[in-house]
Amino acid sequence: AVSCSAHGDLCRDQAVKGYPTLKAFRKGSSGGEILKRDRGSGKLTINTVAKAFDIVFEAPGNETDLNVNAVNDNKVQNAMISYESETKSKEDTFADAMRSFVFSLKYGIYVENGPLKQERLLAFFQWLELLHISLPIEWKSAQNLVDDLRSNFAYASQGNSELMKVIDQRKRVNLNDWSRSCSKGKEGMGYTCGLWEFFHVFSIGMHERYGEIVSLPEEQVMSASSSALVLRNFIEQFFACDVCRVNFLKQYDTCEFDRCNRLLSETKDSTKELALWLWEVHNSVNVRLLEEDGARNDRVISREEKFAVNWPSKTQCPQCWGSNSSPEWNRDEVFNYLKRTYWVSSESDLKVMKRLDLKIEEAAKGMDAIEPFHLVMLLVSALILAIIYFYKRRSKKSRKKISELKKKYHTSVC
Repeated sequence: AVSCSAHGDLCRDQAVKGYPTLKAFRKGSSGGEILKRDRGSGKLTINTVAKAFDIVFEAPGNETDLNVNAVNDNKVQNAMISYESETKSKEDTFADAMRSFVFSLKYGIYVENGPLKQERLLAFFQWLELLHISLPIEWKSAQNLVDDLRSNFAYASQGNSELMKVIDQRKRVNLNDWSRSCSKGKEGMGYTCGLWEFFHVFSIGMHERYGEIVSLPEEQVMSASSSALVLRNFIEQFFACDVCRVNFLKQYDTCEFDRCNRLLSETKDSTKELALWLWEVHNSVNVRLLEEDGARNDRVISREEKFAVNWPSKTQCPQCWGSNSSPEWNRDEVFNYLKRTYWVSSESDLKVMKRLDLKIEEAAKGMDAIEPFHLVMLLVSALILAIIYFYKRRSKKSRKKISELKKKYHTSVC
């Protein structure tokens, strides 16, 4: 198995654009063939694999499903379940969101070599424009990165190495350090969880920065409906998890949760509906994953279990919930909860943002200090080797001189 996060160049060379992807390589071939799932069942069958290697079965039989989902999709999607009984700190929330934002840029924008093609180019441009007007102004590390990308968009859209230079010219983030709430204690995990956090931040921002947004030049103004479309296109073009992407696009394109009507008006109320719609989609993902897990384990998921994976939990926001016998929500309280969690509203929130940006800045300085440190160590090592070499040569000369004197003395005595 190859991780495209760790081996991005290899995946681009092999035209791997999402996961899970299986390729069959014939002996002596470096190209390989991508194994596609059956269009009807959506599953990868043994016959698909056999066809790739020209294998003919002697007797026909029932196709055996290769449960790729259980191997890969499930592992990735489990990170999408963000419901927690404990309260997550705002600093961890924004730190996870920032890590996933940077991760999405580094490993999601370019899946093949060369400049971005027109459709991906437009989706990336619109995504940056949306983030520019919707992220908290006080979130300097994210805003600065978005501004850098917008200012250098023509350069960054030429290829992956150019994009990396723009991303790394300012502050860097430890991409393998998501909070335990997102990583579930597994090192390197947490990307999709943090990305959901990032989505919620921008959705709340569309409401909280509404006054600024509508006063922008006409070409920069985005409504709730158009911002949802930009999100849809970003996920379609740049989200590598095939199953996650297909499910989200289906929900959007079929107007699930009454999206088409709720986001239709160009008012501030519709931006509130945008945040609530995205929250409902997120909860539906949690329920779907639970049901899929039950199906894999041949277990029927109870109504109570489905309630339990809805977020926020009753511990996090008791006023958000209705009665015990009903999953009804107090939508105003849910929105207030989302705003408390994903926006910078108070003096204490400002301190959190400053502290987070300072940590990122200090981490960047630490990384910048690595090269001079290594240079000093190299010079010290060279000096030590030179001293050892000089000492050995001097010792060798001394031993030779002593040997000559001994021979001379021995000869004279005789």
